[in-house]
Amino acid sequence: MLGKKIKSSEGRSAPAGELNTTSKPTKSVKFRALLVYFLVLFLTKLLGIYLFSRGFLLTRASLPNTSDPNKLPSYDVERYTSIISNIKGKAPESKLPLYELSKEDGPYSSAWYPEKFQRAILLVIDALRIDFATRDEGSNKDHPYHNKLPIIQSLVTEKEDQAMLYRARADPPTTTLQRLKGITTGQLPAFIDASTNFAGQEIKEDNWLQQLKTAGTYRHASSSQNKGGHKARPRNIFYAGDDTWVNVFPQILSEGKSNTSLKYNESGWGFFRPMPSLDVWDLHTVDDGVITRLPYFLLPPAEKLGNAGHMKSDLERISKAWEDWRSIVVQDKMWDHSDFDSTEKGGNNPLINGELKESWDLIIGHTLGVDHCGHRFGPNHGEMAIKLTQMNKLLTLIVDALDYEAERNGKADTVLYVMGDHGMDMMGDHGGESDHEVDAAMFIYSPKKGWNSSKGKRRVQKVIESASRLFLQDFYSGHIEHDLSLAWWENTYVEPKNEVRSISQIDLVSSISLTLGIPIPFNNLGTIIPEVVANDIVKLERPSNDGLEKTIVSEWGFLRAMRLCSHQLLSYIHTYISASKFHGFSQSDIHLWHQLFDDAEEIYMKYDRARIAKDKDVNDLEDSAALGYYVFMKVTLSSLRRAWAQFDLGLMILGILIMIMTTVFTIVFLSCSWKTIFPESISLKSIGKPRIAVSALLSLFTALGTLIVLPHFGSEASSIETVLGGSILGLQASILIFLVASIRKDALVQWFTSIFLASDHPFVKVAQTVTLISFFIPLIHSLFFTSNSFIFGEDGSSMYLTQTVLIALLCCSLAAPDPSSAQTIVGINTNARSRAIKCSTAMLIITRLSYYSTVCREEKGPECKPTFYGTSQLSTVTSIPLALINAATVIIAPLAIYIALKQSQSHVALVAKRWTGIVMPIVLALSFVYWLVDSITSSAESSTPGGSQETTGPVAKSEYMIVAKLVCARLAFALALGGGIFSWIFNPFCLEIKVRDSAPGQLESHHKANKIEKNKKTVIILGFGNAHGASYLLFLGAMFSVLFIAQQPMGEIMLTALLIQILLSLELFDSLRDCYQVASSQDQKLKISHEEVGYQKANFMLLPQTVLLVLFSYVYYFSTGHQFTLASIQWSSAFVGLRSVNLILSGILVFINSLGSFILVSLSLPLIVLWNRSLVDPLIRGNPSKLLSTFGRGVLMYIGYNSVLSTFSAICAGNFRRHLMVWKIFLPRFLFSVPILLIAVHAVILLAIGFAARRVINKGFQLGI
Repeated sequence: MLGKKIKSSEGRSAPAGELNTTSKPTKSVKFRALLVYFLVLFLTKLLGIYLFSRGFLLTRASLPNTSDPNKLPSYDVERYTSIISNIKGKAPESKLPLYELSKEDGPYSSAWYPEKFQRAILLVIDALRIDFATRDEGSNKDHPYHNKLPIIQSLVTEKEDQAMLYRARADPPTTTLQRLKGITTGQLPAFIDASTNFAGQEIKEDNWLQQLKTAGTYRHASSSQNKGGHKARPRNIFYAGDDTWVNVFPQILSEGKSNTSLKYNESGWGFFRPMPSLDVWDLHTVDDGVITRLPYFLLPPAEKLGNAGHMKSDLERISKAWEDWRSIVVQDKMWDHSDFDSTEKGGNNPLINGELKESWDLIIGHTLGVDHCGHRFGPNHGEMAIKLTQMNKLLTLIVDALDYEAERNGKADTVLYVMGDHGMDMMGDHGGESDHEVDAAMFIYSPKKGWNSSKGKRRVQKVIESASRLFLQDFYSGHIEHDLSLAWWENTYVEPKNEVRSISQIDLVSSISLTLGIPIPFNNLGTIIPEVVANDIVKLERPSNDGLEKTIVSEWGFLRAMRLCSHQLLSYIHTYISASKFHGFSQSDIHLWHQLFDDAEEIYMKYDRARIAKDKDVNDLEDSAALGYYVFMKVTLSSLRRAWAQFDLGLMILGILIMIMTTVFTIVFLSCSWKTIFPESISLKSIGKPRIAVSALLSLFTALGTLIVLPHFGSEASSIETVLGGSILGLQASILIFLVASIRKDALVQWFTSIFLASDHPFVKVAQTVTLISFFIPLIHSLFFTSNSFIFGEDGSSMYLTQTVLIALLCCSLAAPDPSSAQTIVGINTNARSRAIKCSTAMLIITRLSYYSTVCREEKGPECKPTFYGTSQLSTVTSIPLALINAATVIIAPLAIYIALKQSQSHVALVAKRWTGIVMPIVLALSFVYWLVDSITSSAESSTPGGSQETTGPVAKSEYMIVAKLVCARLAFALALGGGIFSWIFNPFCLEIKVRDSAPGQLESHHKANKIEKNKKTVIILGFGNAHGASYLLFLGAMFSVLFIAQQPMGEIMLTALLIQILLSLELFDSLRDCYQVASSQDQKLKISHEEVGYQKANFMLLPQTVLLVLFSYVYYFSTGHQFTLASIQWSSAFVGLRSVNLILSGILVFINSLGSFILVSLSLPLIVLWNRSLVDPLIRGNPSKLLSTFGRGVLMYIGYNSVLSTFSAICAGNFRRHLMVWKIFLPRFLFSVPILLIAVHAVILLAIGFAARRVINKGFQLGI
């Protein structure tokens, strides 16, 4: 090619140069120091966030204590005295201990309460909301989830002395793991526990399941140590369903069969069949797995009936029952298990035939179909009606089996608990604390007649009504939460007249424990479910005054249970206060608790004396004592709910200081990058040994000071955390002092001048105003976090901020000079002004249109109309019409990149043609087909919205459809990664070289200038003028395709709009910079040297451009169907290309679905420097340090904006830590800001600059141009 002339591509001017293909690379840009600095910023922010989170999200202390079945709960009198000595009030002069049970109450009771039921079935129907179980005859009765469980209402009405329905109020967070902890330990969960919902966390606290399992180790009556005579028997447990149970109870519910002996021994036998729980698209496998195993425990095998001596009517009834059980299973293949195969283990499996039916003590089943249906379709979908109908048939068969057992064998000693672990909102999600999410159903049934008699029910409800009236008094104002004061609840979701008894969900713990004859778990905070023991009379051994004799006295079961619960709770509180120095309980709360407990004890002592004296008012005193304990339990639980968040103020302050210092660091380094190119020039040698020594000493003193000061804030931080945080804070402070001291005044002035240029040109003045507006945008955005109203309205606020900046940019474009009048300036676009006006106008329109794609937060109420799924607000499935409209993105997204490349004729390159014309459309088309098939199958799964009670079963999904979706998704990912990323690695540049004969005029001019012969040819490099930008755009397009696949149809449309917005912004600011160059030629104050023109243009309006990109990331976060709430997470994206859940791959898919807008914007950030940069651009070829400075400034502005938001969200969350909405609004906003800042911003920028941008620039040097 030697001797030939080179021209840049037409349409984008660029300096020409000589092409030398034999030269070796002589230059490269070393990004190492810049990347190291960004990594240091990342690590310091990570440390600050970690320390703040450790202080803010502390969980309560977990006590290892367990309740003793042979020892009644009691509190240490000395510990009690030491606690109340610091507060007003004192204990009563005498204390009555809890009386022992009489031996007349059976040989298998613990020392706590007589065994009321010998066996229990706990059936958890995941996400069973209370209105799913109630009857509705009003205007809402046609909803798919109403009146689909008639068996419950039938039993409550026809067998009211054997059945009871409750609204069981769950404590947030309403995720399965946290609710399982609540219903087994009786404890309140912590918000941060929600992060462990997808990776089970073992429960190590005392719980009723452990107490039941270890029942066989109780001391027997023959033991000399067991003077009370209470005897225990082994307990045999069967479990099937959600594998979360096995994750939290690995020692109790070990997988497989353990100890298959049917004889009573110390441990009994266990039979466990956990099933995967996270595949929310699978509505049937777990449910069918539970259903296909339960009849083996509840019914004798049909083939063995002839040998069991049953009458013909019994045989027919049981055979019919087996047929009914088989009919409700959706997948018949689920019956093909070998769990009860008699040939197993050499034909000696004792867990078969009737032996199972005779020996179990506890059955736990946990179905997931209702919950998965909610996640997949929402509650207002026909599939929900089908799934609830299946659950209704399951409950009917279980009840029939229990009734048959009671009729034939007289065994009415079994109790059935049916409950939801939580509810679901109207989109089918859960995790928060809205009424729909916390209001679960709990249904109790037993064939034992009279356990819920009208007499006992009236008596106990009279006590509860008295408590409700007490809670309305001023004395209790502020001490009792509204939901705990309610004993009855009007079903506002259905019918205002449909009143349901209301309890706390954790009340199950003491209820199931005492009625099964086992102790209440030590950490339990719940009361007894009153109706469960309302009809009981307990016989107790009351010692005489001299202690030599014992008198048998009778006591109301509810009073006995409430006194046990109260003593246990007070013992727990005393132990907790002693174990935790910073327990977080106020003195006023402790005083109130003891006052209420003492009042109840005083009434009980009066009652005890009255019952010995046989006074006539003994029943009234008995009721009053029960009322006193009930009030104590409810008020204490309410206080613990409010006070339980143990904030470590010291760690919070330390973390916030590090976050603030890191953000200030970012701003100071940004100022240093103007004249002092910090990342390249700074070194330990240039700092000097004295400054290094001073920094080390200051860091050491800060660490020691932190160790001394932090404990005074009640901090329980470890020494490592304290020393590390203090030393980093000291090191930051010392470096910051040196940096500020080293900044020259003239450099600081020049930096401010670079932002607010001193000029009389009207265009530059408008540009200064736009820059000033952009400077305040992050501050205004961060102020949103000071109000809960602004946080849940952040989608609208972000859109208005974006439009403000865009309107300012439109004004700036209108004020721009016309480049066509500056013919002498080389390298500018003569249509820059009109192009800037068009781009800013288009961006305004697209931004406004994007706002109409949204999902609604619960706080916005019914006035918010979601449009993201293209259907009603009650749906989580994209409508087929919207999925079809998404087909437009298959053409629009590649076309947008094609047009952007065409501006510099980069589109003619082979790599660009293949990507924009073949590979990218195929990838997007495959994704379109995937979501279209998903919408079609979702709609086909229920052809009758609203469902029918007579529906025989859910419609099976087509295996062909599932395979088609898998193939489409996997092929799309393969093409995006293989055809996009890897092909770009090997051929990154969009360059096309053409050779043609020079025109006669050109030859003549060439002769005059260079004395070139007439046979010389002209070499034209198409794409030369935007070589770096076009190359990086191909990389961005490939990454866009990966993000695109994980979005739902409307999300794909909005992500395409975001891509267009990014490309328009690049053209807008490139045009404004061309106009700035024209303005500089017209204003003497702005005269720029030829050497500085590239650097000055690149930094012109850099702040508005980065601010606009940040705002775009937030606007399109909301437009892609997300909010800063757990409920808005689109879990369906976890299964794109997967048959079942893979924790790593599914987690990545959910992450890129949720934060796709932030990732795409962060990936596009290098384009603000690389766009329209030719291979010989002076900014790149001239001085690499200036290129790094421009990169550094742009990235620091972008990171700085996000850092301000993250830091301020932490400050507001900490400041409002006692706010009513802290867990629902302020904390989730902070938690979402963490992955945005650390991963979607920091980590992605490291990838974008450290890998892609560096490769593009250094590959450009290697071309030898």
